[in-house]
Amino acid sequence: ASKLSHEAKETNKRIPFTKKEYDLMVKEAPYFFKQAIMLGWWTGLRAVDVCKLEWASWDADYLTVHTEKTDTRVQLPLDNPMIGGGILREVVAVIDDNDSKYCFPDWAEIISDTNRRSRFSLYFSRFLGRLGIEGKSFHCLRHSFVTRVEQEDYNSSIQKIAKWVGHSNLETTKGYLHETS
Repeated sequence: ASKLSHEAKETNKRIPFTKKEYDLMVKEAPYFFKQAIMLGWWTGLRAVDVCKLEWASWDADYLTVHTEKTDTRVQLPLDNPMIGGGILREVVAVIDDNDSKYCFPDWAEIISDTNRRSRFSLYFSRFLGRLGIEGKSFHCLRHSFVTRVEQEDYNSSIQKIAKWVGHSNLETTKGYLHETS
């Protein structure tokens, strides 16, 4: 698989969410999914990394995550405008502090159980269906992040974006770029 191109690995066509869709999702989402959507949009984190986000990942200046898929260390500056310009501080401030390790302990448990992991995708897909958003998944937020940063911030090189999403291969990051209207 390591010799395959990004396109060959990603057989399902991923389409970024529009800002309008993002705003609608945030407005209509229940508690956890609202936080997850905001984290996905502003950081490009995968669903599993959002679900398993730890309190220790946050400090005054950065969100630091060791990604589940590749165990890559991703460090996101909290005050960078492309990473919300401080909005992540607001997101973390409203997360229920009812577990000493995980920000979302119930979802950390579910996503860690291979028999229950698909619940996240099922719930998210149903939520999108209720909003009339078809053909997209949580992973599309990752595409949204890469595309948005590349198009809105001319100071962000593809190398910086790749580092933020934990890609070692720039061709993989380029596979997340999409034309938007």
